[in-house]
Amino acid sequence: MLDLAWASIQMFSSRALGQAAGIAVIVIVARELGPGALGLYSVALVIATLLADVPGAGLDLCAVRLSSRDGLANPPRARGVLLIAGLTKAAWGVIVAALALALADPVARLIGRPELALPLRFAAVAGVALGMTEYVFAALQAQERFRHILAVSLVAAALRLGPVVVLVLAGALTLPSALVAVAAGAYGSAAVGALLAWRVWRGPVQRGREPARELFTLARWLVLATLIGAVSNSLDTVTLAQLAGPEATGMYTSGRSLALPLLLAGGAVGAVLLPRLSRLAGSGELGSQVRRTSLAVAGGAALLAVGSVAVGPALVPLVYGDRYAEAVVVFQLLALSYCVQIATWPALAVLLVLDRPDVIAALSFVGLCLMGVGYVVAVPRLGAVGAAWVGLAGPAIMAGPWAFLAWSSLRPTRRSTGMAMTPGDALPDEGKP
Repeated sequence: MLDLAWASIQMFSSRALGQAAGIAVIVIVARELGPGALGLYSVALVIATLLADVPGAGLDLCAVRLSSRDGLANPPRARGVLLIAGLTKAAWGVIVAALALALADPVARLIGRPELALPLRFAAVAGVALGMTEYVFAALQAQERFRHILAVSLVAAALRLGPVVVLVLAGALTLPSALVAVAAGAYGSAAVGALLAWRVWRGPVQRGREPARELFTLARWLVLATLIGAVSNSLDTVTLAQLAGPEATGMYTSGRSLALPLLLAGGAVGAVLLPRLSRLAGSGELGSQVRRTSLAVAGGAALLAVGSVAVGPALVPLVYGDRYAEAVVVFQLLALSYCVQIATWPALAVLLVLDRPDVIAALSFVGLCLMGVGYVVAVPRLGAVGAAWVGLAGPAIMAGPWAFLAWSSLRPTRRSTGMAMTPGDALPDEGKP
């Protein structure tokens, strides 16, 4: 458990660096340009992240899952899976970006929000770089090179924050210049990450239909699941921008940005669990390992929730100023929401390890529907605070189904013969794991 904790700390630190730089930029935009500009800036980042998730995190997770499994027994196959995933993600990213760039102005006019045209154009340009940076992280994660991920994150944080600070000192910070700086930083981060990660692909690479077939068979459900998750995570900001306007969106973003490190903590635990549990799949050790980890993660999440709620009234005004008093409640509600999601991560890791992306997609879709209805009802009446209440209610309602289905899927593994899963074993469409 200490080894897992140390690796999780490294992974969290790497993500926290990027998040800290992002929060710093948000604070600068909030103080220099006001809530309206902050709302448009946050919409741009959210849409860029959403475009990066086509096929995005789903393909990354599949590559980590399969490459981790084959890393020791068949290194050429492991490298082949990573290469196929990278080429596929780059090709689709360019296609999606081109379509989004062409449709930015028509979509903004169609929804009656012409001010969103600039954020949409930025999102189309930056989405490719954000997606490929995440792919580089996934390639390093598959080989548990967490120190390399930390190095890439440090460079990415500097490239994201540095240009914005220079613009402020030069008196040239505007919404367009801030968006251009972030896009340039994203491309620089992707390039640096690729240079630092080149050893991952060094050596013989297995090519052919078999690695691709297994990757895409698993990915067809997981890409859908992560895309649903990305839409769910983006729905709050997009709904606020459309139904409540830039001011409410900026208020929500200020509280959300301070709570996001908690979400990163859950992602860090999941990033470490996935490759490690993948090596235990099919063994009698998996159930006991998951049980211990789940209890530890839930306990840590509870402590984080109590501390976050307590510091909220002092933290938000200190960072953003008195104009953002409403953001205190947003921060507290979202902090609770993200702590619930931290506690849910071991269940998600179990479903990934047992190759049940169909279950993940189904649960993600149910959660998306619940939260979509909630946003439509709550945002017009309560604005930013209403969106935060929905953000808490959705994960809290879905936590039970996640845990139940994960343990239900794990029971057959406890009765297994101890044989590890091999490339020829049954995939989700051919039989249950």
